[in-house]
Amino acid sequence: MRIGIITFFTFCSVVTLSAGPLEETVKAFERRPEYVRPFATIVGTMTNAGWYQSASVAKEFGFGISLPISVVYLSKADRQYSGTWTDDGCVACRSHSGAQCGACQATQNFTAPTIFGSIRAPQISRSVIDLNYNVVGQMPADPPFSDGVEELNALSALPYATLQATFFAWYTALTLRYMGIPEISGFGLQLPGVAIQHDFRHLFEQLPFSLSLAANFTFISASWTPGEDIVGKLKLNGMSNFLGILAGYSPKRFIEIFLEAGWDHSFLKPSGELIVDEEPVNPSATITGRNGFRAALNIAFPIGYHPVIGGIAGSQFGNSVTLFGYRSRPKENR
Repeated sequence: MRIGIITFFTFCSVVTLSAGPLEETVKAFERRPEYVRPFATIVGTMTNAGWYQSASVAKEFGFGISLPISVVYLSKADRQYSGTWTDDGCVACRSHSGAQCGACQATQNFTAPTIFGSIRAPQISRSVIDLNYNVVGQMPADPPFSDGVEELNALSALPYATLQATFFAWYTALTLRYMGIPEISGFGLQLPGVAIQHDFRHLFEQLPFSLSLAANFTFISASWTPGEDIVGKLKLNGMSNFLGILAGYSPKRFIEIFLEAGWDHSFLKPSGELIVDEEPVNPSATITGRNGFRAALNIAFPIGYHPVIGGIAGSQFGNSVTLFGYRSRPKENR
């Protein structure tokens, strides 16, 4: 039996998961966070994009409203991860002189798929030892590695859109945004956010370009009742944020080219009590995204309304576009 779910991870894209992958995904939040780590990275890239419509902020009071849309492209690092597996049984055996260890390996390097991956999961075994520390057998690694989900590994990009409003005065802008889904079929999502930007050009009037300091925060709250043979609810809380500078230049009144550069960060904190295959699952480990330094090059067209297009480069590549936007303009230039 297959079920259709709307997940916060794909931000309203409809994904179908069979019962097996669904159970493995839920277990991974407790037992193998690396498997679902791309979700945290994607959330960070998506929700930190499209906040800023200009590197310049006017002294006069004004406001703006816009609908930024971002698209994040999945990379190889979102599809697989590498690490070193330690066989505790083998380590114990080799630390005791005279114990029979056979050909066991104390450590093994591996590359495993994430939930978006298409490579096969590595077949790694752990050693079983007796009371004398002799290796007497092999068992699958615990927790076991899982293959990627077929319904997700074909995805190459994920979109995200949100409504935001901006108010500015005295060279400082405050932006508020919100995207949410009421609980439908066991899934609910709330993504409120806030950003602040201050333009320092008024302190350095000789500069031929605008220079701003900016920061934004998105607060993540989601809940998911998987259903099928899974009892309980998975909750996800977290935050994504960006801190950086914006530098912009306007060669003509109707165009502005501006650069964003700074640091992205995001994390998810799962919680809840679930029963999967008659086993309790109590996820609690914080899942931190790969997000780090990010740069974005944007072009804005203040031509009555205010469209903006841009490209993002960092832990992931992406694009942002604001086709529907308005930003009031001061009556006089500073």
